[in-house]
Amino acid sequence: MQDRAFRRALGEFATGVAVVTARGKGEDLVGMTMSSFNSVSVDPPLVLFSVDRKSLSLPSMLEAKGFAVNVLAREQANISNQFARALSDKWDQVKTSVGHAEVPLISGALAHFECEPYANYDGGDHVIFVVRVVHYATQPDAPAPLVFFRGRYCDVTNETRREPA
Repeated sequence: MQDRAFRRALGEFATGVAVVTARGKGEDLVGMTMSSFNSVSVDPPLVLFSVDRKSLSLPSMLEAKGFAVNVLAREQANISNQFARALSDKWDQVKTSVGHAEVPLISGALAHFECEPYANYDGGDHVIFVVRVVHYATQPDAPAPLVFFRGRYCDVTNETRREPA
């Protein structure tokens, strides 16, 4: 299977964008842009995200006592870009508050899921983190979400809220 063609096919699935934050050993702050965020279970409340095994932040993520999944708003594309770059000053000019396990919560995010470790699994070239949600908050009147589709950010064209059938 060709890696590039496979990635292009995966890009056909539009996803929201989140930044997962944590506090590693030595109080180092960690933050990574993610599009691999999913719900797993309602009881217990579990979500998952995955981290590339080559990521410089993986050791800190594996040691973390808590995580925050910050679901980004459309106006936060700059934050997504900032946290997607390795070895940059990811926290420069990012406003935060403190959540569970002293993990940073990004101000202005559409939702925050504050989590504790639950389980990690082998996911090939990634490690899959399943985390238990201990607190969450949303902004019901918040702006549109940041959406990633076909390798770029896209706007949601129909924001009418409907209950699923």
